[in-house]
Amino acid sequence: MKKSLKTALVGSVVAGAVLAAPMASAQSLSSSSWMPKIPSVEQVLDQINFEPYVPPSSSVPSLPGTTVVNTEQVWLGDRSYRISLPDNYSADREYPVVLGFAGWKEPTTQFGDISRLHEAFGSEAIVVYVDAVDGAWAGAPYAVTDSAADVGFVREVVADVAAKHGREAAQMEVYAVGFSNGGGFSSHLACVAPDLVDSVVSVGAAHYLPTLDNCAAGAVPVTLIHGTNDGVINYQGGNRHGADYYSADNALGVLGAKNNCDMSNVGEHREGNVVIRTPADCDVPTSLHRVEGGEHTWYMTPGTTNVVVDAVLN
Repeated sequence: MKKSLKTALVGSVVAGAVLAAPMASAQSLSSSSWMPKIPSVEQVLDQINFEPYVPPSSSVPSLPGTTVVNTEQVWLGDRSYRISLPDNYSADREYPVVLGFAGWKEPTTQFGDISRLHEAFGSEAIVVYVDAVDGAWAGAPYAVTDSAADVGFVREVVADVAAKHGREAAQMEVYAVGFSNGGGFSSHLACVAPDLVDSVVSVGAAHYLPTLDNCAAGAVPVTLIHGTNDGVINYQGGNRHGADYYSADNALGVLGAKNNCDMSNVGEHREGNVVIRTPADCDVPTSLHRVEGGEHTWYMTPGTTNVVVDAVLN
């Protein structure tokens, strides 16, 4: 494992952030009278008005006036990624690289618009949104690629970013972050490529059964975030597109065992509407954030992005 990053992002991380207010619904976005509303502290604490994340296949537009800023699309053969350099980028400075993986059929640009990872990291990290083939990552039953192809491409992306910024790929700190199908693939990287990623955050992850099979030795810090009212990827597990997928607790069990945790001793503590489940005696930090009443969404202010930043910078 490469050395831990010691820098801190001042003012943008809410310690133990509460995952509370999801993105606007398709109906509210389509209304000409829609205006963004900032939730009050009381609203956040009362955990009110969860709205579902509309599946990306319905092509919901991004929030009004938002765009993935300061990004460049880079092609490697017939595949591509989009890179956002830190504010006040300096070629003399070493930056961690945060890889973002979108959900099924969700345009990479839309995932950037929603997560705003490139803005949240500011001057502290290089953010790369990686494009999937036909909008799907390996492990899912609808994917047209396999693990070898997608993991191999991620390795190419990391090597390309390293080469263009005067670094050795093996010395770069690399973090994988994903939602839904992209969340499942992020966990898959922790499973099969522990030499590649230094930490993983998976949100509403679709852990289809092949996703966590045949894990390689090597501990990787993992943060799973999943809502108990997720109607797309059920917290309790299930079957979708003709394929079984893990429950959130079972995914924690597999990844926790990989990280040498004592899965017979899983502690819980509550932060707002989130119950954080943490196995004992892990070699590296391993946890599941169970969002009570949460649906299939990338939770907004304060929320998922803050947890991602905290996991990377702290």
